[in-house]
Amino acid sequence: MATSNDSLYLTVAVQQIRGYSERVEKRDNLWNALGITYREWGKADESLAHYAEAESRYQHLGQLADVADVLLDMGRTRYEAHDYSAATPSLQHAIEVSQHIAPQTHLQSLRWLAVVQARLGDSDQADQAITQAKQSAQLSDFIDVQAACHAASITICATRDNLPDARQALDKASELYRQIGDELGIADAEIELAKAEAVAGNPQLATMSYARAAETYRRFNRFHRLAKTQRAMGALLLEADDPHARQTLLEAAQLFDACDCSEDARAIRQKLGSPPAP
Repeated sequence: MATSNDSLYLTVAVQQIRGYSERVEKRDNLWNALGITYREWGKADESLAHYAEAESRYQHLGQLADVADVLLDMGRTRYEAHDYSAATPSLQHAIEVSQHIAPQTHLQSLRWLAVVQARLGDSDQADQAITQAKQSAQLSDFIDVQAACHAASITICATRDNLPDARQALDKASELYRQIGDELGIADAEIELAKAEAVAGNPQLATMSYARAAETYRRFNRFHRLAKTQRAMGALLLEADDPHARQTLLEAAQLFDACDCSEDARAIRQKLGSPPAP
């Protein structure tokens, strides 16, 4: 559970990074760090603005591998903001820049492009990108990329209403993430399956996946991810008239407040007819 002090986390982190950027030589990396910080807290516009500054600085220095990383992060941020059309050119540019200099970034960009194309309804492009990423990751023995590709397959299968293959993809992704000790990777994959189960009319299975992911996010203090998970789980419980629905949604509202996402918190409380936070 987040406390009232958690709302200071982002502000303090941003102030520290900005302060460091005035004192250290490689402040270009800190603009990228700001982009990551804002993205983690669900603030896409602020994240993209700082990524753009980082990209410009890396371009000026000729650090193309870093440019590719930033372009990948920009594409991911736009995807998470549901701006799939804008995510596509960022990822395509990342693929082009990273092709001969940053193999892992290249493959991660391909797998994100596959998910974006699946969301846009282009099955052929999605299949081509994810197949290339999977095969190359296996040949290169990049276990983290292999896991991420199987996690991407969950979403791709879900867009085609293919839940059996989506569940199988989660099992494979989880197995690989466990090999490298990436519990957050497993949780993120669980979220993708939960969304698919909910859309398919399987609220109990969706709730179970959300609950497993929430437990991991709570342990790792990923408050914004936890807030979104609690909101989604609470909505399912509310539809089922579950007595825990209200408590789950109010916790989501408190977490959104802690993440300085007051509009999300306000929307939840309005839905519940609950008074605003003091």
